[in-house]
Amino acid sequence: MDLNKLKVFHAVAKFGGVTLASADLKMRSSSISTSISLFEKEVGCKLFQRHYRGMKLTPEGEKLYKSSKLIFDEFEFALKDLSEKNKDVISELKISTSWGIASSNWFVDKMSLFLEGNPNIKIKLLDYSKNNIEDTDADIFICPYIYDQLDLIQLKTKTFCFRMFASKEYVAKYGLPESVDDLDNHRLIAFTQELMNPFNSVDSILHIGRESQNPRIVDIEVNSSVCLLKLIKRGVGIGVISIEAEIDSNLIPILEENEFLNSIYIVYKKKNRNLSVIRTFVEFKKET
Repeated sequence: MDLNKLKVFHAVAKFGGVTLASADLKMRSSSISTSISLFEKEVGCKLFQRHYRGMKLTPEGEKLYKSSKLIFDEFEFALKDLSEKNKDVISELKISTSWGIASSNWFVDKMSLFLEGNPNIKIKLLDYSKNNIEDTDADIFICPYIYDQLDLIQLKTKTFCFRMFASKEYVAKYGLPESVDDLDNHRLIAFTQELMNPFNSVDSILHIGRESQNPRIVDIEVNSSVCLLKLIKRGVGIGVISIEAEIDSNLIPILEENEFLNSIYIVYKKKNRNLSVIRTFVEFKKET
């Protein structure tokens, strides 16, 4: 079997299409398509179903992808282990963060300090939207606790505190809620539940005092923490944000005795715990 074709197949399967695989492999899309066609002839079956959104694995393709992933994961691990023995080599650390984490002041500040103290480590930030970390090519995950996966090391690194806020303009126009029942008469802004957002649960504060089957009406649903903050600052309504967000004197806490704590963890596979680049990152997070 041609391992180059297997590598191309693995990339297309991982990214779900030719375009992203092309960028990752630094190959022309036409060359990738040709390689996949030849590979399918070589193995004797269709590996992908083509559709307008990309390429979906067939059952045969799924089986081969699981095997190829084990091969390439072990290969990547061996490369990292070898490169760490050469102190002149720049190590790469792939970090996958849950929605909103990478843009938080806490994360940006910590990453800046980490890079200053570790100039030989190159950082690559990746998206993370699933609890199954096998689907994400990362060394470390910064995310809420992952349940039902026993081969992981999970270390609490940060707890965010969320409270309700409104602008002075909003309060001047609609009044200040003085009890949870008063929230029934106010405009509420929340994250859409359709979003893979680890902080969706913080919006439960907006429904405090109501039965879970009878929540308050949310007037505006958003898919961005930046958008949420701007709408609150513009006086559009009441929303829940972290007290570490860009809160200025124009924002007023609403019923601030009601808060929601959400913890974030450093997560990585047990088999990678002895890699020095991971140990360096974990020790830094512990110290700071």
